[in-house]
Amino acid sequence: MSSLGELDPITVPDVAEPVLGFRVWRVVEGREPTLWSVTRGEAKKPPRTRLMLSNPDGAWPPAQTLEATCELGPLGKVKDHDEQVPDPDCACGFYATLDLRVIAAYIRGAPVLGLVQGSGRVIPGAPSSTSLGGFRAQRITIAALFDIAADFTVPRRQLRKLADRYQVRLVRPTSDTAEDYRELVRSGGSTA
Repeated sequence: MSSLGELDPITVPDVAEPVLGFRVWRVVEGREPTLWSVTRGEAKKPPRTRLMLSNPDGAWPPAQTLEATCELGPLGKVKDHDEQVPDPDCACGFYATLDLRVIAAYIRGAPVLGLVQGSGRVIPGAPSSTSLGGFRAQRITIAALFDIAADFTVPRRQLRKLADRYQVRLVRPTSDTAEDYRELVRSGGSTA
């Protein structure tokens, strides 16, 4: 166990399938709608941990696998981990949950729900009485966006634009467990 109370890290070999999880984003309108991290890009609240994407303000670039870096040191100095990111004794990496119950706390402020694939070094989060847990990953790819009830998300036409822009499927959710979407990811699945 690490000092953060999580399970020991595992490195997913190149031949294994990525770990599946759920994640939410907020949408920023511009020339093209863009998915943004929930915890980035808010000037009033600088994040405790800095996660660098291709665009450090929190925008997720379309159709890319993102690589996490760590900047927990003072004045933005990159923390030197002995091993790759995420480090078991740090909070770095891309986060995802295995359980939709966790998403409920975020969905109002970040109304786009999706399925992600985590790969590289993956550190599982410990399950609890209220959650199946989640993970932190070195690399993450958006696998699908979910067409959920209109009360909780952006309009369907905007979801379609986002799915097209990010080159992923827009699907209706059929389960609240991420692993249940494995066949959909393998096969290319049906769209909503």
